[in-house]
Amino acid sequence: MKDIIFSKVLKIIKSWKKTYFDFSQLGEEKVIDNLIERISHKYNIEKFYIDIGGFSPIKFSNTYKLYQKGWSGIVVEPNPVKTKNWKIIRPKDFVINAALVPENYSKEKIELFKNDENDPTESTIRKDSSSKSYISKIIKISDIELVYQKKRFRPFFLNIDIEGFEDKIILDLKNIKHIFPLICVEILINKKNDYSIFNYKNYECVKFLENKGYYLVSVCGVSLIFCHKTFWVPYYR
Repeated sequence: MKDIIFSKVLKIIKSWKKTYFDFSQLGEEKVIDNLIERISHKYNIEKFYIDIGGFSPIKFSNTYKLYQKGWSGIVVEPNPVKTKNWKIIRPKDFVINAALVPENYSKEKIELFKNDENDPTESTIRKDSSSKSYISKIIKISDIELVYQKKRFRPFFLNIDIEGFEDKIILDLKNIKHIFPLICVEILINKKNDYSIFNYKNYECVKFLENKGYYLVSVCGVSLIFCHKTFWVPYYR
């Protein structure tokens, strides 16, 4: 009987080893991993990311799987409660406790609204009766550029999920000299009663990236994944 039980336990453990744990919220991680793997066969990749709106070092993360594979980067997350254990779990990351805002934002701080510590939808605009607020320092994409230039990194992957300013932040990339080969950005469709992903083609920020040489290569829920044409490896190859 013990041998039978041991055999069953061993089978379960082996099945666990084959299980793929997706840490992202909407499957973005698998698409990103697939793109990077194919690109890496053709180009040398600097394993460095910028993760804006980190939320958690593991939960709903589009970068934790990369971290497990030897990547590291700059993480921007305004809520210090959410990053208090970051250095324990992901010690190679450089964490900035600030809220990313558009370049034309004129104030030195910003009020953010949140529901609870397990809710990733922390926002500048989503306020309801159950929301709590706090004041955060601000940072702009040009400030982040100075940080990675000072560290002499050339980030390969840019991830943006900040619940409210994403489209404006994308437009601010016009002032950034560095080209991010891969970009994942969460943008909510705001057309009432019309949620077709084809509506994204009409968004100014999407048009901007396409004019800048990016292909929209995947839509995972509300996350849009772009690859610059210089690095794009078609799926059929």
